[in-house]
Amino acid sequence: MSVVLGPLVETYKKWYLENTEFVSMLEQAMQFGQLLVPNRWSEHALQSDAYSAATNIVTSFHDHLWISSALELQNNGTLSGNPQISADTREKLEKTQHFPEEQLRISSLLSYISNAEILLELLAILGTDKKSKWAAVRNLRWTVISFLEVWKALLKFSMLVKSRGTMLAYQRLPSRKPKAVIPKMETQKGDDDTEEETDNEDDLDWRAILATKEGRPTIQSVQKQIEEIRKAKRNQNTTAPTRPSISLILGEVLWILRPLVFLLFLTKNGKKSWKPWIASAVVDFMSWKLQKKHEDKFNKPEIEEFQRRKGLWLLYLLRSPSPLVQILKSTTVSESFLAGTFSKVPGSATISTLFWSILDICSERYYYSAGS
Repeated sequence: MSVVLGPLVETYKKWYLENTEFVSMLEQAMQFGQLLVPNRWSEHALQSDAYSAATNIVTSFHDHLWISSALELQNNGTLSGNPQISADTREKLEKTQHFPEEQLRISSLLSYISNAEILLELLAILGTDKKSKWAAVRNLRWTVISFLEVWKALLKFSMLVKSRGTMLAYQRLPSRKPKAVIPKMETQKGDDDTEEETDNEDDLDWRAILATKEGRPTIQSVQKQIEEIRKAKRNQNTTAPTRPSISLILGEVLWILRPLVFLLFLTKNGKKSWKPWIASAVVDFMSWKLQKKHEDKFNKPEIEEFQRRKGLWLLYLLRSPSPLVQILKSTTVSESFLAGTFSKVPGSATISTLFWSILDICSERYYYSAGS
């Protein structure tokens, strides 16, 4: 099959590189089209979820083509097939942020799974309908979810091995970003001073202590510039990941296992129990605590991944049996909201109905609040 698909992918890749602006416009139109699909937040929004999954998978496929082309151009200086790309496209490819080549396939597969998992969960829910031929399969929904989570965990463990224990900052394909640029350290030099470059931060600290001669900057000014350089280095699109350590690796292992721990407790105790919620939160916190000590050494992709994981903590507000969801979904609160001041505003009833629909779907569907 790869013999057939290989030439087709290469042909499409060449066309894509020659028409990147046109493809980007189509992607934006497809993304906007998600808002126009009817029944976007209904309980069984099959058409909407299918359209959204297809749109995101196509975008991820184009991200894969772009990153693989950027790696090829940066490593070889040329592109296979000799596509007639514009100078602007070539410049963007050359400035695309670095991506570990050995992790590209796994990252692409994880992206495709992430884009399709909401649709697969819905299909499993619909499959449990009495009229479906899959109705005899017990707990089809949770079987599908468990399969996807185990699959993703195995892929992440494989990536962890390939990256030799460094943080999994490339679990999904990034957007097509240019490289970051580090500003050079500006110093005042005398007539007899010679320019000396160093990448060793300890050397920079020692020079800062000794920088007291006339014509050189003060200790305070050099220290300030050193902090700026360190900050710039952390934001740099560097190819060197943080050196792995036991705590960093253990934090990654806990991060990978967290969804499986949640599912295990959920299967044993049910959605109304606090045990899955607490177990997941404990594993999340332990993972964060183990990696927090390395935060000042992270490069830009690792910082972005670390911050993304902290942002996912907000999903605990939606994850059952979150008290916030229970309070908001209570009849008393709903009626008081509708009967309040906003009920006098035109269109408030429609907005309120949409809000409760979104809240209900996000709290009931696993993958809207999974954070995996």
